[in-house]
Amino acid sequence: MVPSLELKRRMRDERGLTMVESARRVDHLRGRRARRRGADAARVALDHQVRQNTRASELCSQVMERLLDTPYDDPDMDDGGHTDANNPYDGHYFVSWNVETNQPIDSCKRVTVTVRWPNSFSLTSVRLVAVSPESTWN
Repeated sequence: MVPSLELKRRMRDERGLTMVESARRVDHLRGRRARRRGADAARVALDHQVRQNTRASELCSQVMERLLDTPYDDPDMDDGGHTDANNPYDGHYFVSWNVETNQPIDSCKRVTVTVRWPNSFSLTSVRLVAVSPESTWN
């Protein structure tokens, strides 16, 4: 006597998964878990990068505000490149600025503040540019 198709299905359902089916499901779960770990690692790296960019932007803004409040003839506003005496901030942020006199017009100074990390020669940087006019309210 040959078992009917319905009987075969019922028998298969009762005995559970075969070894091959079990192995395939385990591999599938491992793959999902590995992909999730990879996504988590990428998310952590991106979060770290965002925090670094934010901190560098904060430092850049703070230094620029200080320089814009600095008198026009102060040594920090002399023509040329300057390096912050407090370097490195937080152990790995390096602040520098460049001052150009009579730029973009006469009686103004163009100030460019740059924050680099993790070292002073790094290509990773944040830059902010502002113009400081010579005060006429003496």
